[in-house]
Amino acid sequence: MTLTGFLAYSAALGIAAAIPGPGVTALVARALGSGFRSSLAMSFGLMLGDLTYLTAVVLGLAFVAQTFGMVF
Repeated sequence: MTLTGFLAYSAALGIAAAIPGPGVTALVARALGSGFRSSLAMSFGLMLGDLTYLTAVVLGLAFVAQTFGMVF
């Protein structure tokens, strides 16, 4: 990978990370509309959903890596 390609990739990742997603937008709207307690419960729900999704992804990728080990 060239330095130019690496810098372009890093810039794209930085821009994507800086833009808030729908979860953050909904959380801010909930905090402004309903207060801290309601937004705290929603933030725990978002974290639980993210952990569930991350666990499924890791297990799925581990299965693919074990099944097709010779490709990797």
